[in-house]
Amino acid sequence: MQTRPPHSIALADGRTLAWQEHGAVEGVPLMVFHGFPGSHAQAGLIDAHARRAGVRLIAPDRPGFGASTPAPDRTVLSWTRDVQALADHLRLDRFGVLGISCGGAYALACAREIGERLDYVGLIAGMGPMDVPAIRAGQHPALKLLFGLSRLHPRLVAPMLRMDERMFRRDPLRAVQRLAAMMTPPDRAFVASHPDEVAVFARSLALAYEQGIEGALIEAALIARPRGFELRDIRVPVHVYQGGHDRNVPPAMGEYIAAHVPGATYRFLPDEGHLSIVCNAADACLQDLLAARAAEPAASVFARARKLSPAFPCGLMRRPSRGSNVSERGRTDHAPLRLQTLAGRVYPFRILGMGLGVVPVMLVLYELQAHPLAWAWTVFSGYAWPHLAWLHARTARDPNRAELRNLTFDSMIAGSLVPLMHFTVLPSVVLLTVATADKVNSGVRGLWLRSLVGMGMSLLAMGLVTDFAVRAHTSMPVLLACLPILVVHTLAVSLSTYRLIRHVQKQNTRLDELSRFDALTGLESRRHWQEQASALLQRHRAGADSATLLLVDIDHFKAINDRCGHATGDDVLRGIADVIRHAAPVGSHAGRLGGDEFAIALSVPVHEAHVVAEEIRAGVATLGFAEWPELRCTVSVGVATPPPDNATLRDWTEAADRALYRAKAQGRNVVIAAVEALPA
Repeated sequence: MQTRPPHSIALADGRTLAWQEHGAVEGVPLMVFHGFPGSHAQAGLIDAHARRAGVRLIAPDRPGFGASTPAPDRTVLSWTRDVQALADHLRLDRFGVLGISCGGAYALACAREIGERLDYVGLIAGMGPMDVPAIRAGQHPALKLLFGLSRLHPRLVAPMLRMDERMFRRDPLRAVQRLAAMMTPPDRAFVASHPDEVAVFARSLALAYEQGIEGALIEAALIARPRGFELRDIRVPVHVYQGGHDRNVPPAMGEYIAAHVPGATYRFLPDEGHLSIVCNAADACLQDLLAARAAEPAASVFARARKLSPAFPCGLMRRPSRGSNVSERGRTDHAPLRLQTLAGRVYPFRILGMGLGVVPVMLVLYELQAHPLAWAWTVFSGYAWPHLAWLHARTARDPNRAELRNLTFDSMIAGSLVPLMHFTVLPSVVLLTVATADKVNSGVRGLWLRSLVGMGMSLLAMGLVTDFAVRAHTSMPVLLACLPILVVHTLAVSLSTYRLIRHVQKQNTRLDELSRFDALTGLESRRHWQEQASALLQRHRAGADSATLLLVDIDHFKAINDRCGHATGDDVLRGIADVIRHAAPVGSHAGRLGGDEFAIALSVPVHEAHVVAEEIRAGVATLGFAEWPELRCTVSVGVATPPPDNATLRDWTEAADRALYRAKAQGRNVVIAAVEALPA
C-alpha cells in the first residue's frame, strides 16, 4: 500500500478536517467515507485497486475520528458541508463518494444534498436505516445492543466503546485477530489470508480512537436514529454492493436501500462478508465509478471524448482509463462532459499538438521571408501558449470555464495562422480541419460552433493585416512537414475509437450477463430462463431433446417471513437455490420466476425429472439456518412435459402449475406430475 501523509484544512467554524490520499495521484477523484469505528486509513484497503484503475482516493476523517476536530452538534446531513469545503479546497468541481459500512449513511446524505456535484455514489456494505426493524433481523446481537442503547442515550454505550478503545489502542492487530472468532466464515478466511489488509484495517481502528471515544459516541447515536432525510428524495443513481454473509449489515439492508432509492443499482455478492467485500468488491466499484463518470448520451461513439484532448491541432488521444467511456445502466445524467480535470488532461497534448502544428507554418514563413512579428506570433502559439493556457486554467476561479475559453482560443490561433501563410493550401486546410474536428470530437455541446465563430473572426482580422495575400502553392518541404500531424492525429483518433468501441462491447456483454441472473439467488432471471426454456421447447418439438418442466414453490413462505423476518427469508431462498443447483443435471436451466417460486427446465424424460424433483424436495427438508435452528422448510413440486399440438411455453408452464396446485392440495411437501406427463 502506498499512501501520502495526512493533510488538514481549517473549516469556516474553526474546526480542523483531516484527510489522507491513496490510489493514483492524478486519478479520477473519489471520496471514501470510513466505517464505524474507523478513520482515513481504511481507504488503504483498496489502495492497490485504485492505483490500477487510475482512481484518486480522498479519505477524510469524520469529526472526532482520526485528526478531525470533534463536533458535538453535528448531524449526518451536516457532513455534506464538510465534504463541500474539502472539495472546494482541492478544486474538485465534480467527484464521486463511496461509503463503507456506516459511512454509507454519509454517502447517501451527500447524494441527497449535493447530488449535482457527484459523478458517482457507492455503498459497500452500506448501513441501512436503523429505524426499520425488519431489515435488522439478521444483524449481529452485539450491534443490535450497541445501536439500541445509543438510540436511547449515547452515554449508555460508553463502557462498550471504552473497552474497544483500550483493545484497539493497545494492540490493534491482535484485537482484530481476536475479533475474527466472531466473524462470518468469509471474513475469518479473509483475516487469515490477507495479513497486509488486516494490518491496514487494524490501523484504521486504532486511529479511530486517537482522540478518545467522544467521536464514536456521537457517531453511534447518529447512525441509530433517523438521519434527517428520506431515501426516496435522492435524485442521483446509487450503487449498492452487498455481501451475502454480512451480519453487521444484513442483506436485507442493502435490498431495502436499493428498493427505496430511485434508480439505484444493486449488486449482490453471495459469498462475501462485511470485511471481505470491501476488497473483493473494490474493482467492480471503481469500474462503476469510471463508467458513471464517463456517462453521457449515446448518440455518437465519436462524441465520447473525455479521453480525447481537444487541443489544437492534433487532438492526440490519452490512453483510456480502465472502465471508462460506458454509461451505467439507469444513469439519467446527460451532462455532455465531465470537465473537472479537463485542463490537466489537455495540457500535455496541447504541448505536443501545438508543437507539431506550427512546424509547417514556420516552413511557409521561411519560404515567404515573413516579418519577425509573424515569427513571434507563431512561436508563441506553438511553444508558449500551451503553458500559459494551463496556468490560466489552474489559477482561475472556475478552471473548467477557463479551459473552455482556452479551447476556443486554440481555434482562433488556427484561424490567425492561415493568413500568415498566405493561405497556402495544404497546411491551411490541415490546421482548420483538425482544429474543428477536435472541437466536434470533444463532445462539449456547442463548442465547435463557438470555435468556428472565433476562428472566422481571427482569420478575418489577420487577413486584414496581411491584405489577404494568397500563395496557393504548397512546396514539397511544407507537404512533408504536414505529414506528422496528419498521421498522428488520424492514428490517435482511430486507436482511441477502436478502444472505445471494444470497451463498449465488453460493457454491454457484462451488462447482458448481469441481466441473466437473479441477484439474490444466483439462478437465472425470469427473462433469461424463459428464453432458455423456449429454446428447449423448440428442440423438443424438432425431436432433438426430451423436455420436462419442474415448478418449485416454497410451502408457507409468507409465514416464514412474518415469523423470522425477511433476512431469514432471503437465507431460505438462497439455500433452496443451492439445493436446486446441486440437484439439476448438466444442461438444465434453473431460474427464479419471482417471489418464492422456481422453475427448472430439464432435457430429460419425465421419470428422470421426477427423481430430480424428489432430490430437491428431500434436500430442502434437510436445510438448516444458524439464526433459526428450529426452522424447517419444505417445497411442493409440479412436474409436466410439454403439452401436444404445438403448445407454447405458457401452456407448458400452466400444465406444471396445475400439477403444483395439486401438490399443495395434497398437503404440500410432495412431488406431483401432470396427468399428461405420467407414463402410460
